[in-house]
Amino acid sequence: MEARLRDGNLLLHVTPTGPLAERLPAFDVELIPLSDTLLVGRPPIATRWLSYAFYTLPDGRAYLHHGARATPKVSGRVPSGS
Repeated sequence: MEARLRDGNLLLHVTPTGPLAERLPAFDVELIPLSDTLLVGRPPIATRWLSYAFYTLPDGRAYLHHGARATPKVSGRVPSGS
């Protein structure tokens, strides 16, 4: 997953890997902020809105939480708040 700005909107670019990559092409999810760290979006294959949360652990490691997954931040800026 890669968060990026396009035309003033925050998009999450998702590139499936592993077995999903064979069946699901890459896609973008427009993220709509509810707070500084909580956003919602609806992937093209979804029928309902999903939540996305940026957070930082006490040791400074940053993550994006979506569904049952916590994806570590590897570069760039994390929204303020935690």
